[in-house]
Amino acid sequence: MAGENKTVVDHAVVLNTLESLQGYVSGMTSTKTKVDDLMQQIGWGFKSASGRAFVRKVEEWIIGYDTIMQKYQALHEATTGAKDSLTRANEDAEQISNNWGGPVYSILSGQ
Repeated sequence: MAGENKTVVDHAVVLNTLESLQGYVSGMTSTKTKVDDLMQQIGWGFKSASGRAFVRKVEEWIIGYDTIMQKYQALHEATTGAKDSLTRANEDAEQISNNWGGPVYSILSGQ
């Protein structure tokens, strides 16, 4: 297939990247919990202009957080689904290759 650009990435690289990403996501989740707690204690009742500006910035951060988490979840589901499909395909291939021994090999080899 001339001109087709294929990207091949080693399985270990993908796993290491996902593990690293999981570390960042865990940190973000912890921060989100702290932000929620802080806003419950003091934030949502701000009445001054600077207080309202602070609340807007927190709301923007929460929207960004939610967006990133949705993208991360989609990535996680896609990679998990791909891994499961590849595992099943590998198991199927092993099962088929196991059938080439014994009687099938004997018949095909004329024995």
